[in-house]
Amino acid sequence: MQTTTEVGMSPTNSEEALNLLLGKLESILSKPEQKDVWTEKDIMQYLQLGQSTISRKVTCHPKFPTPLVGSDFGKKRWFRTDVIKFLDRHRGTM
Repeated sequence: MQTTTEVGMSPTNSEEALNLLLGKLESILSKPEQKDVWTEKDIMQYLQLGQSTISRKVTCHPKFPTPLVGSDFGKKRWFRTDVIKFLDRHRGTM
């Protein structure tokens, strides 16, 4: 395990160091690649495209995975693996 100085933090205050480590962990876990279920925002981050492009060219594609059951009442969600498989199959065609 790395010490606080090894990850670029000064060990002046253990609570402060812990908060910095937690912040870094939250940043890592908030990346789309770490989630099992994606929203449109996660797809936007993964592809580094805007919301309108995702809506017009990706999620509306006839072969794009069907949103999860229950998504009609809130944000649409898809399984990450299904989205990535779709994107791999349709690379360069959208």
